[in-house]
Parts: sequence; structure tokens; C-alpha cells
Amino acid sequence: LDEYAFRFNRRNSSARGMLFYRLLQQAVATDPHPLNELIVRYQSR
Repeated sequence: LDEYAFRFNRRNSSARGMLFYRLLQQAVATDPHPLNELIVRYQSR
């Protein structure tokens, strides 16, 4: 979702560098999720 928002908003933004900077900040602040954890969550639905 963040990537979609970044790509959509960069067309209309005058500060494109700031959009990328915020996206990068969110990526660094988010904890990693191993593939096994994602698979277990998907299969438990």
C-alpha cells in the first residue's frame, strides 16, 4: 500500500524527495516479517 501511495502521490507532489524519504523512514521503522510467519498467517484464514 505504501508503494502505491508513493507512486500515486509523486505525480502531484512538488517535494518528491520528501515522499521517498518518508517511505524509507517507514520501511526502516517496521519490524521484519519472516516468510514462514507470513505463510502461517495466510493459511490460518
